[in-house]
Amino acid sequence: MSFARRPLPYLLAGGLCLVLVAGLVIWLATKGDPQRTPPETFPGASEPGDLVSVGPPVGKQNVKGFETRRIVYLTQDREGKVREASALVMAATDGAVKTQPILAFAHGTTGIAESCAPSEDLDRLQFAANTLVAMAQQGTVVVAPDYAGLGTPGPHGFLVGKAAAQDMLNAIRATRQMPDLQVSKKALVWGQSQGAHAALWTGMLAPDYAPDIKLLGVAATAPPTDLLKTFDYTQDTSAQRRLWAYLLDSWRQVYPDSGLWDEVDPSNRELIEKIGDRCGNQGLNGMEKQLKAPVLPALEPGTTFYKLVEENLPDGKIEAPVRVSQGGSDEVVPVASQRAWVQRRCAAGQAIDYREYPNATHVGIAYAEVTDVIKWLIDRLEGKPAASSCPQ
Repeated sequence: MSFARRPLPYLLAGGLCLVLVAGLVIWLATKGDPQRTPPETFPGASEPGDLVSVGPPVGKQNVKGFETRRIVYLTQDREGKVREASALVMAATDGAVKTQPILAFAHGTTGIAESCAPSEDLDRLQFAANTLVAMAQQGTVVVAPDYAGLGTPGPHGFLVGKAAAQDMLNAIRATRQMPDLQVSKKALVWGQSQGAHAALWTGMLAPDYAPDIKLLGVAATAPPTDLLKTFDYTQDTSAQRRLWAYLLDSWRQVYPDSGLWDEVDPSNRELIEKIGDRCGNQGLNGMEKQLKAPVLPALEPGTTFYKLVEENLPDGKIEAPVRVSQGGSDEVVPVASQRAWVQRRCAAGQAIDYREYPNATHVGIAYAEVTDVIKWLIDRLEGKPAASSCPQ
């Protein structure tokens, strides 16, 4: 394995489309080949951030100059227990080896079962494909963690902020240990949807948990930030019921002694667990429609559900520059709840570059913002001043 860095030119508007089209071809070409050779193992792994194994190249590898590999590393859960997690690492393989910054990507919701990991099916990263490959082409190493519990034994903490942030930061540390790969202390974090929530939490925890990482910026695409308001704004749809089932099935396992499961309608519990065993819409067959309303427990002060939601709000200070993008037609994270969160964080002194894309849906925002988010990430690597939308 010989990863190397390409030079980092400015991304000009005229050339960006070519980069993205080429990038998509490269990414999709990596889909699907089984690993035929055993991974390289590192028996001395014992601490969070240690590298456990590096697998062989993933996919057909029919595009010269890039490789994608699956790694396993050590991280921590919310209580500090050390556990394994997996991730994909993508980098250039041509040219002389040079020190490279890292982009850690936090993916959107794929499910909560172990089999739902993006490293098990690269199509699960399709909405991020253009941006990730474009950034790899421009000289960064890309690491895309599955999160603990996806690709490794569970439980997976769905929207559990602290655990997700530790997974992200430890993935960055583990990537630095990969043989023939030189990664600097500089890092960017970008996430979509569930992953945007993880990205914001990564920014919050980084200074204290990982002072060895120089975080240059945090980009969050359609993050479920103001969860207390989001649950009030969103409609009771099939898509929402699936997400609610993921949340409840995850939290009953992550917080087993909290009493949350006692607040869930007993007639819904078996269905919630069945939905939690499936990835995306796989095999639901209308199962979510059979859940009795209301699916979520009462979100009132004093309830266990309210306390757990509050615990996982991304309301802490982030020292690095922050970019938040939101679709005006988002059916999962309503724009009203995002605006309320941005207002609250601005009032607390957090500088945020907030962008709205009026016609973008929850999925469509990934395509609407692609040029803008790449430019923002590149600007952070080049040390340019970050804008803020907050009132001065």
